[in-house]
Amino acid sequence: MEKLEAGPKGMVLQFRGNAFRNPSGLVAWLGTRKGVIKLRPDHKLAVVRDMNVADRVKTANEVLTNLVRVAGQAKAA
Repeated sequence: MEKLEAGPKGMVLQFRGNAFRNPSGLVAWLGTRKGVIKLRPDHKLAVVRDMNVADRVKTANEVLTNLVRVAGQAKAA
C-alpha cells in the first residue's frame, strides 16, 4: 500500500505503482467481498459505506491484513 484515505463515507486504498504482487489472488479475494470493496478503474480499492472513526480503523486493519495475506500467497505459488 502506498496510501490510505479514510473519511466518514468510506476509504480508498492505493497500491504503490498501481501494482499488486498477486493480481489473480486480489481478484479472487475481491470476489468474496462483492458490494463491500471494489476495484476502481484507476486501480484503487474503494470501501464505500458510512463509518465512524472506530469502524474506519477496524476496517482498515481488516483490509490491510487480508491484502498482506493475499500478496503473500504469490510467494508460495
